[in-house]
Amino acid sequence: MPTIPEHLREFYAGCEANTSPAKNPMSPEERAGFWQATIDAVGLQDRVTVRVITRPELDPDGFNRMYPPENVDLVFPTASGEGFDLIRNASFEEIFGRKVRTVEPPLEYHTSDIRTAYRAGNEAWKNGFAPGGLEAFIAVDGPERLLAPAPAQGVSGAVGRRVDASAARTRSTTARPTRQGKEESAQGASRQPPAAPGRNTGPERRSGRAK
Repeated sequence: MPTIPEHLREFYAGCEANTSPAKNPMSPEERAGFWQATIDAVGLQDRVTVRVITRPELDPDGFNRMYPPENVDLVFPTASGEGFDLIRNASFEEIFGRKVRTVEPPLEYHTSDIRTAYRAGNEAWKNGFAPGGLEAFIAVDGPERLLAPAPAQGVSGAVGRRVDASAARTRSTTARPTRQGKEESAQGASRQPPAAPGRNTGPERRSGRAK
């Protein structure tokens, strides 16, 4: 655990809150399974691997050794919204001592929207999950464990029993090839999670072109 400067205490507190068991009861291994199921479903298993790691902000030196700045880029969605999301990119740049590259995801699903649809018995809640990830999420009773009480009518089966308002956006660590064929890493909040929110897992893309 690094020494936390006073001006970064709010950010570290936000990281702790976002990854607490109360907010995110799925284990790192389960979240890795959601990513792997998604990768397999879209046929990227020969280019992407999933790795469970220590939360990067708790071991910045270890993260930089695993993903050297000279070989990989650290990528997050463009800062937006309020609170934690607005300070995330600048905070990680300072913590890791490296540039954060930004992207604009074409789609964005918020947990609050998924929760609202689920509680209303609207099957559209499933649209917030990528192929493969949804099935893996349901297989481990994800809706019952992660979501809050569901309505008595309107949703049936294992996906219709409980919902939890506490889910946070998926945080993932990804690595993808650079234009020179080197591995490029991106650790951050996924705007379109494959399944349940995560704190320590994500896809790691091997060399080859990938978007």
